[in-house]
Amino acid sequence: MERRIWIDLDNSPHVPFFRPLVRELERRGYAVVLTAREYAQTLELARHAGLAVEPIGGYAGAGVVRKVAATLARAAQLARWIRRRRVNLALSHGSRAQLLAARALGIPAVVCLDYEWTERWSFRTLAQRILVPEVLRPEALRRAGFPLERVRHYPGLKEELYLPEFVPEPGFREALGIGAQQLLVVLRPPSLTANYRNERSVELFRAVLEYVLARRDVVAILLCRTQHDRLLVEPYRMQAPERIRIPERVLPGLQLLYWADAVISGGGTMNREAALLGTPVYSVFGGRRGAVDEWLTQQGRLRWLSRVEELRLEPRQPSAHFRYPDKGLAAAIVGHLEQCLRSGG
Repeated sequence: MERRIWIDLDNSPHVPFFRPLVRELERRGYAVVLTAREYAQTLELARHAGLAVEPIGGYAGAGVVRKVAATLARAAQLARWIRRRRVNLALSHGSRAQLLAARALGIPAVVCLDYEWTERWSFRTLAQRILVPEVLRPEALRRAGFPLERVRHYPGLKEELYLPEFVPEPGFREALGIGAQQLLVVLRPPSLTANYRNERSVELFRAVLEYVLARRDVVAILLCRTQHDRLLVEPYRMQAPERIRIPERVLPGLQLLYWADAVISGGGTMNREAALLGTPVYSVFGGRRGAVDEWLTQQGRLRWLSRVEELRLEPRQPSAHFRYPDKGLAAAIVGHLEQCLRSGG
């Protein structure tokens, strides 16, 4: 009988993360069923990646009550859609709606996480297995209240699953219209709708935008998640639209980060991608720091911005011959999934 794995894509970073896992699962003979939430660039990225997804649910907006209501509604939608697909295992990177739907249908669920201070009740309660990077050590998980008997570690960071596929495109900056004497800076606002929203990080990001406006040698590409983000940055963009740009289409994210001279962001995954690619990255994240980011900081790959005066923007010369080593993460993670299947959850 064909074994089916149900993967739910809840946010944009989940697309590159799950694409190698889908390939590895299909190589081993599994059928993969994909659902996706319409949030940020998730659906567009999935199409570009060649993933056939069923769009279910969308953006909840700000506020705890609205988020809870939207999660419950999406869980019901997912349960209705997946009920007749006869799946053997549910898999996500932090999809609360999938966990609820899977529990309602009696489907064993595996959740991947790499930030231990997110809202944790659903993950600790509903997941049969919790997969985390090896640098997220037991003591950090214990402090966050995770049940260690259900935690499994995989080598490296989640971004290292797909970075080996990255091949630099030497003409990328020129294609964006970035001059040889200009600095390319990638900006992403701190989340304005997350439960961990921090006003200090928002004010710091405003100061970064003012700094960029004053630097006529800087071209900033702003990557916005939602309309809330766009409303925050639009007044600055209007003052210098040729130097503060908001792309109207999805750009190749890893190319953008690799060829940038610096990344300044309140996001987690984008910061880690840039750090692993060797691009100077400054975080304006104002929530509680996770173990993965602390590890990158100790490695000298991630800097925490407290004042805009700490910014040091300098030209880089990245090599077109860069390749990231393959650590076999897809096989390691699928191995954990198969153990879960064999044990019946």
